[in-house]
Formats: sequence, C-alpha cells, structure tokens
Amino acid sequence: MTSVERPGKPSGAERDKLVERLLERRGLRRPGARTIGRRSTDGPAPLSSAQLRLWFIDRLDPGNPAYNIGGALRLHGPLDADGFERAIRLVVARHEILRTTFAEVDGAPVQVVGDADRVSLDQLDLTGAAGPGDPALIRRHVEAVVGRPFSLDEGPLVRAALLRVGENEHVLALAMHHIVSDGWSMGILFAEVARAYKAGRRGEPLALDPLPLQYSDFAAWERDELTPARLDPVLEWWRERLAGVPELLDLPTDHPRPASPSFRGDSVPVHIPAGVVEGLRGVVAGEGATLFMGLLAAWVVLLARLSGSVDVVVGSPVAGRGRPELEGLIGFFVNTLVLRVDVSGDPEFREVVRRVREVTLDGLAHQEVPFERLVAELAPVRDLSRTPLFQVMFALQNAPGDDLDLDGVSTEPVAVPSMTAKFDLTLELYETGDGIEGRLEYATDLFDRGSVVGLVERFVGVVGGVAVDGGVRVGDVGVLLAGEGGVVVPAVPVLRLGGFGVWGGSVGELVVGRAAGWGDAVAVVDGVSGVGLSYGELVVGAEGVAAELRGVGVGVEDRVGVCLGRGVGWVVSLLGVWLAGAAYVPVDPGWPRVRREWVLADAGAGAVISAGGVEVVEGRGCRGLVGWWTGSVWRM
Repeated sequence: MTSVERPGKPSGAERDKLVERLLERRGLRRPGARTIGRRSTDGPAPLSSAQLRLWFIDRLDPGNPAYNIGGALRLHGPLDADGFERAIRLVVARHEILRTTFAEVDGAPVQVVGDADRVSLDQLDLTGAAGPGDPALIRRHVEAVVGRPFSLDEGPLVRAALLRVGENEHVLALAMHHIVSDGWSMGILFAEVARAYKAGRRGEPLALDPLPLQYSDFAAWERDELTPARLDPVLEWWRERLAGVPELLDLPTDHPRPASPSFRGDSVPVHIPAGVVEGLRGVVAGEGATLFMGLLAAWVVLLARLSGSVDVVVGSPVAGRGRPELEGLIGFFVNTLVLRVDVSGDPEFREVVRRVREVTLDGLAHQEVPFERLVAELAPVRDLSRTPLFQVMFALQNAPGDDLDLDGVSTEPVAVPSMTAKFDLTLELYETGDGIEGRLEYATDLFDRGSVVGLVERFVGVVGGVAVDGGVRVGDVGVLLAGEGGVVVPAVPVLRLGGFGVWGGSVGELVVGRAAGWGDAVAVVDGVSGVGLSYGELVVGAEGVAAELRGVGVGVEDRVGVCLGRGVGWVVSLLGVWLAGAAYVPVDPGWPRVRREWVLADAGAGAVISAGGVEVVEGRGCRGLVGWWTGSVWRM
C-alpha cells in the first residue's frame, strides 16, 4: 500500500483508486485540492518542502553521498553505445529537473534549469582488464558512479556510466541526487531511455506524450496549496496520533551510538521463497490486508521482540503521486509516513496485521502533510545522533528494469551496493517471480555485518512462521536461530548485550567481557528514575554481591532468592548471583511473608537478597542479606 512502485504494475492511478475505496469504507476521504497548472513565469522556481530539507542538509554537510540514489542494469546483447547516450540526452531534455541546479537568490534557494548537453554517458571498456566479468571489479566501478558526491550548486545532478564487460555485455550504472529524483523516478528514467533508444535504432521519432507539467510547476503549486487552513486539521490529527511517541526504538547494537552519525552503511541481501510469500498472502487476505501490510507486521513483530517495546514506530515511503498528472514526472515526490503500531497485549499475528492495516490506512488518509513539515510542527526532542520520530524504515517496491525493451538487448537488475545509511535500519523489499528479494541496509556506526546477517535470518524465519500459523501470538513467534536454544529476555530492565546474536557462554561472562572493552558505556538504565550504570560500574557492584554470597557459603549451582523490586539494584544483584555461580529464585517483595518463605524453601534457596525496608526472610537454612541502593553503589 505504501510501496514506492515503478509505473506498470499497477499504475499509480489504479492503486490510488484502491486506496480511495478502502478509505471510503472507513468513512475517510482525502480533501480536494485545486488543479496543478503551469507556473506563470519561466524564471527560477521555489523548492518543494522535500527539496528544501535536503538543500539545508547539504548546506550543513556539502556533498554528503547519503542522499545519492542509484541503479544498475546488466545489458545482454549488441548495444549501440552512442545511440544509448543520445537516448539519455533526449530524456534529460524532456525533464527539466534532470538538468536543474540550485542557487541562492536574496537569501532563498531556487531551482535553475540548465542545458541538456551537460549530462553525458561515460563509457569505459573493461574487457582489457584482468577478469572483466569479475563481480568485484564491476562492483567497484558501480560504487564509483553511485558514491561520488554531487554539487547542488554546480551540477549536473545526474550521472551515467556504461561499462563494457565482455562481448555484447554491458553494465549501465546510474546515479542521481535525491533532491531531483526518487525511486519511482528511477523507473521512469529507465523506461523512457529504453523507448528513446529503441526509436532511435529504428529511425523513428520518440513517441511519448508531452509532459503536462514540470517538477517546478509542482513545487510552486505545493507552496501555494499547503496553507495553514488546509494543513492545520491534518497536523492536529498527527499530533494526537504521535503524542508520547518513543524517542528511540532501543534495539541492541554492536557499538555505542555516536553523538554525530557518519552515515556510512552497508547492506545484507534478503530472500523470501515464493511459497512462503503465498502463504503470507493467504493469511493477510483474510484480514482484508495487503502483502505490504503483512510484511510490515512481521517486521514490527521482530522489532518488538528484539527491543522489548510494545510501541513500535517505523517510517515508510509513499509515492506522493496521487494525481494522474504527476505519474509520468521525474522528481522528488516521495513522502514518508510515520506508522506507529501498538503490539501490547501479546496479540495474535492476525491481530497485528489488522492493527497495521488500520494504522496504514489512517496514515494514507493524512499523507498530504510533508514529513519535513510534520517534524517541524511536532518539534520532537532533537538529538543529532538519531533521526526524529523513527529510526527504522520499511519499503516494498517493484524491481527496477526487469522488463525493459531495448530492441534485442535483454536486461536484468544489478544490486547496487549500499555505502551509506540515513537510518539505523532500512528494510527494502521487492517482488520477483521467485518470491521476495531485497536488502537490509544498516548503519555501520551501530551494527556489525554478522549481527545484521542474523537479523535477516530472523526476519525470514518470522515471515515463514506466521505464513503457516497466523494465529501465533507475538510472544510465541520464533526469533531464535538454529543452535541458539531457549533464551528468555525480561521486558525490564534490559541488559544491553550487544548485536542481534545470542551469546554462547554465560551472561556473567558476557557482561564482564563487555566491561573490559566498554567500561564507560551505559549498560543498564532504570526506566522510572532514569538512573543508569556503566558496564564497569555494573560489574564492580555485581562482583561485590558475588563476594558477599560466597562469604555465606553460596557456591556453584546453589540457589539464591532475589526479593527486590525491578530496578538497577535488581540487575546488580541478579548478575552477582550469576557471577557467584548460583541460580536466582525470583521472589516478589509484595507477596505475604508466608508465601515468600514457602517459595524459598521449595526452591532450596541457601540465601536471599532483600532491600532495606523489606522484611528479611530467614530460616530453613536460608541466610538473609540486606542491600541498600545508594544511587551509585549497591551495598550489602
């Protein structure tokens, strides 16, 4: 439903009608807006809301390649390289945005349209290189095209390279700055270049309908259309929907979050077999939902299980082309929906799908507010170490360039390497004849590749499980990998164990090992008071508890009661029990004394740790130890 799809499967107009029908059934209608017309002047044009945000970001960090978007195709067959370059220039001449640069006039940024001949096709013959068909060699050259910075002032903001890698074998690499394009636009560009190339080969004129608008017309229309009278009611809806939204989805990471992200990234491929996809379709169809909603629900379930949160917020792109006159335009139209999913109550997966469906349809009914405006209006607590409102993205889209007609040259998509990451995690999927393919892009500031490989395996496993049993509850969904065994993670407090893998040794060994390298990093935080301990402080306190326990005769495989309320002191005591080689017995301090005594006796506990002010339970061979939390030290 919110996929950024390429024209053809189905058209944006068809998909928009489907959305309208779904919204009408729920009593929701999108408000009308005036028709988009041509600008009254041919001079510099204003920027759209989305463009303005990227312009400001570029001013703060000029040339950052995080906002480069790229695509690549493998071309099989005899290709006329010069004819291909002419085709590219024809399409660039057709779309003003592809020859646009950005200047500052009287303190405000504007779009300036240049000449089409500034965009050319770089041709490189790799057939004389060692191993011309080597994927690593091709990857390096594609990376050079996609990863090189753009200058918004100087342009051009489109670059293309044709790599000859064998007899009648080529690779086309294409890159554009996001300020002039989006995923849908990449599909338009590929399709129109193919039509122009085919027409040129046959000596025919390019048979494309004239564009009704240019992107600058849309930008001017948006500036005049998105008035307070139109946006205020929608913004109020978003304020209510996002009230109290978590500032961070606290997933386990391999590295502490830096104060300022580098935006460096990488990705891991994703594959879900066709049989599993069809099974998931069957489950979600019964709930009146789409494949997008089903995959998002599975992703949300996994994020909830790994973060320990029942309030999961995910961003998802929408094409932003609800009007037919925008379908054929290249430009930055995509908007971002903030999808907040409640997974409290340990619901069945089918119920999660229903909740995702409601959230998605509500978001679509209120999508006219640009994400940039939403962030500005809601003014969440700004933290440069993370993106506002959400840190994880999800997208389902069509595979690029899988059905182009190049007059005897067949095409297939080439995976474009991820070298940047705008978010902590971005799960990008697309449908193929073999099921679902895609990639999980991740910020290398936070995650190691091995952890993300494991995360992909867990996601595929979750999808496979819910595709067979849509009635499985969130808490019972399998998220462990083969050989990990059973691991129970308490909801609070959460020990940040790092990564998405499961430690093969004891928890005590893991935390002590973390303290050796991460002594000053935050290990645990009290969710109520906000008091936290570093790994070094946690281990010092726990070793003190372990020493006290050993002093009263507690040894390996003994049992120790922990009669404490949840908090930092509870974590210190629990870890101390483990470091002493013992097992802990949970005892609720709110239980009657008789029940506490019975639980300890039944478990054969040799000692019990209790807090100051809580009656110590002794007797029957159980030694009582009283601890006080001083705010920084847990004393016995």
